[in-house]
Amino acid sequence: ESELQQDTLTQVNAKTSIGWVNMEMGQNAEALSWFYKALNTVRSPDLLEYTAVIYSNMAATYNEINKNDSAEYYIKKAITLNRQKQNNLQFLANALAIEADIFIDTKREALAETPLNEALALRKQIGEPFYIVSDMMQLALYYANNNQPEKGTALCLEGIKMAKQYQLD
Repeated sequence: ESELQQDTLTQVNAKTSIGWVNMEMGQNAEALSWFYKALNTVRSPDLLEYTAVIYSNMAATYNEINKNDSAEYYIKKAITLNRQKQNNLQFLANALAIEADIFIDTKREALAETPLNEALALRKQIGEPFYIVSDMMQLALYYANNNQPEKGTALCLEGIKMAKQYQLD
């Protein structure tokens, strides 16, 4: 229907969503196929901001299948676009978390701390407790695996306090 109506935005969102569901199901080749279809649908400069989300998902998928050069290429594009647009801090925080995962998976753990901290700072700026606690856990796990247990413990305690305060399960 969106193709008949020439509604490009809905097409991009639908294709990206189908790709995301496939990614979450571990159907990585199918996910990438849909992400490329979504990219190929973006023709208007008005929709350029949507490519950042597509690039982030592509990076996560490529990282999952150990195509780390591609993962890094797409996450850099996503972060650059998100920083240029500065209209969706949630997308930037997600991209930074993916970048940290890529660093960790490519045995460059020392590089992961900066994007993890920036992602957490952005989540605090956005103010969504669930994602703040989630990112605290990610950063605490990083600290636990990188010989900084005191920092990890402090973050966990802060996260538990916040989870209780907002009655997060």
